[in-house]
Amino acid sequence: MNFGNPFFVIKLFAINEYSIFYFTIIYMILLLRGHIRDSFKDSSLYELVKQICRFDNTLEIYIHTWSILQNSVSWRALQEDKTKVTNEIILNYFSDLAPRVKHIIIENDSDIKLIGNVEGNLPKSELAPLIGWKRYWYSTYQVVNYVYCLGNIDKSRPIINCRFDILRNSNPLSIDVVLRFIIEQRGNPFLKNWFLRIGYGGGVDNIYIGSIDTQHTLVSHFHFNLDSILVTSAYGQELIVPEQNDLLFPCA
Repeated sequence: MNFGNPFFVIKLFAINEYSIFYFTIIYMILLLRGHIRDSFKDSSLYELVKQICRFDNTLEIYIHTWSILQNSVSWRALQEDKTKVTNEIILNYFSDLAPRVKHIIIENDSDIKLIGNVEGNLPKSELAPLIGWKRYWYSTYQVVNYVYCLGNIDKSRPIINCRFDILRNSNPLSIDVVLRFIIEQRGNPFLKNWFLRIGYGGGVDNIYIGSIDTQHTLVSHFHFNLDSILVTSAYGQELIVPEQNDLLFPCA
């Protein structure tokens, strides 16, 4: 049987006591990005990755994060946590899954060079500092571009692009919801990037799936062109992401 996508095979898997047939993604990449915040305070992120590994035993993890656990630059009130982030802290958290972590980039967000304007707040998002979003796209670009530039890698290979605190942010998701989203992408040729939340809802860019090619196109667009995107877009903050994705991949 040919299902049109070499990254999927059939297996039996159980979610919440219900056994279902689904297509397992193989040779998938998980990108974790942004501040770790309180993601390591419990085992939920580890359990999510462990479950993904159950149906993709070739999963590779690539990370870009910042040198402290949390800064205070946000649309919401956050307390800065200056706990130093190191490779050792990350690898210790993932424990037996640590060998799947293929590359870690840790940077000080005060030392990086951002493109264009960094003053003020995002248009149509009065509480969201522009510099915070510039740093977000810088972080995402660094890790996506690292994978994109790896030698002899198939650019159609699927990527789960996910913030570290996907389970513990202002728009939290459950492990089951994330797993079902991944499973529902079975047979998808990934001619564009796909978002878990339907439409342009809050937190829509917290997790999305696409190929190395489609993700590199989208993330590069935001990293290098954010100022011009903000001028022309009818939306604010994360709602811009699916809008621009549709514009970049109109026929997908």
